[in-house]
Amino acid sequence: MSGVLIIIKLVYFNNIKLFYFIIKKFYYISMNFKMMYMNLNQRRQEIISFAMFKNKITKLQLSKALGMSYPTMLTKLKSTGDFKLKEADNLCNYLNIELTEFITLKN
Repeated sequence: MSGVLIIIKLVYFNNIKLFYFIIKKFYYISMNFKMMYMNLNQRRQEIISFAMFKNKITKLQLSKALGMSYPTMLTKLKSTGDFKLKEADNLCNYLNIELTEFITLKN
């Protein structure tokens, strides 16, 4: 049975409490997924920022070294999950980061 029919039946049979419970569960599941993704993204941003600081590399130098435009580099640095595997490999080689550490976030 589709989710819409279940919701209609819950509301029709005056089971509003169960309806709200289900909605809250879906909301919490989606928020937890977003938080997990944000934490992975933020952790990768920290790894990149620290490596750039340690190696004294600017974002402009990084974009030139990786062969992409500066705006594209900024976009990819904001959402690190958008890196292609080859781009992530080049990034890690340039910043002296282990690729496995960058992808899996294991130290």
